[in-house]
Amino acid sequence: VYEGIDESLGRPIAVKVMLKSLGDDEASFATFQSEARMAAALNHPNICQIYSFGQEKGQPYIAMEMLSGKRLEEMFGPDRPLDEELSVRIGLDVARGLQAAEAIGLIHSDIKPKNILLDSRGTAKIVDFGLATFADKQASEPGIWGTPYYIAPEKAKRQSVDCRSDIYSLG
Repeated sequence: VYEGIDESLGRPIAVKVMLKSLGDDEASFATFQSEARMAAALNHPNICQIYSFGQEKGQPYIAMEMLSGKRLEEMFGPDRPLDEELSVRIGLDVARGLQAAEAIGLIHSDIKPKNILLDSRGTAKIVDFGLATFADKQASEPGIWGTPYYIAPEKAKRQSVDCRSDIYSLG
């Protein structure tokens, strides 16, 4: 992910770039494009906004809202617990974003501290919809995709998932 400027509108943006070698693979390109489309389907203050998707000289990219705050995973650790009030506020922000996703039938499928960023006002926003699926279109791909410490048990068992799986991961 790179910091950039939307020259036509004069605003800062984040540009997520796919490896060029993966961009040549139709399946990888389709997955990247699907991520952009799913995130763009949501317009909510707790979800990072997608501005555009494209390909420049064979290099696929997603242009999105630039978030100048911190990534949640950088804010705590074994010797640095997160302040209780801040934890609750971030949890509520993420829950509101997940509620908006659920309203259109979207399951994020990879809620974890790395995928929660804060903007300059401290508002938590969900990013990275790379593993997201619509509840009514769950794929039966080989393997289990998710992050071990955050994956919901039903997903790890290759059972149907729904918005409750994201809530489990948030917890």
